[in-house]
Amino acid sequence: MKSWLFGSVGLLALAAASPAFAADLPLKAAPPVPALYNWTGVYIGINGSAVLSDKRWDYFGPLLPTGDDGAHNFTGLFGGVQVGFDYQVGSWVFGVEAQGDWGRARGTSDSLLFANQTNRTLIDAFGLINGRFGYALNNALLYVKGGAGVVQEKYDVFATDTGITFTNASETRWGSTVGAGLELAFSEHISVAAEYNHVFLGSRDVAFAPTGDIYRIRQDLDVLALKLNYRFNGR
Repeated sequence: MKSWLFGSVGLLALAAASPAFAADLPLKAAPPVPALYNWTGVYIGINGSAVLSDKRWDYFGPLLPTGDDGAHNFTGLFGGVQVGFDYQVGSWVFGVEAQGDWGRARGTSDSLLFANQTNRTLIDAFGLINGRFGYALNNALLYVKGGAGVVQEKYDVFATDTGITFTNASETRWGSTVGAGLELAFSEHISVAAEYNHVFLGSRDVAFAPTGDIYRIRQDLDVLALKLNYRFNGR
């Protein structure tokens, strides 16, 4: 009887002590909650771009006849750098970016007005200054862009059979831009973007030397770019 009583008391004491004993055991750590990517910060990077250009030449004198003198479409490859800043509010991202590229894109077309004459355009540099507005899906950013673009160009007219240049000109032309892109952050500081920009360069009357010929040159520019960025956002 005494053995049964002592055994029952012992079991009750053990049961009473169990919650306190369990409270002293170390708790297993909960799995960490994944942090959302933060796009706020400055970034710098490099890019490779393909340029597609559409040029239309109209001749305005002093020789006759005047009028449509032909058009040429051409492409070229460029490389350059970009620097920008983004600021994130909730899922929305606001930013600015400046880009400069150098390369070579050249096109030619036979004159429609003068025999044995070829018109030629060379683009060797361009730049973009854009604001951008996007929506972040964690480490993916969809965005649109708008701002200004500038193109450095050279023109010449040469004899088709001999290649001798008759007259030439150069200019730096500004225009407005629109674009869109997708950027993916692959690590804390590295992101890659693919984007498209259209530059509206319009029409301008260009004086050629030494002949004094006037050509009205109308043009548009399309830029396809792949960009690699290093971000100083610390996340």
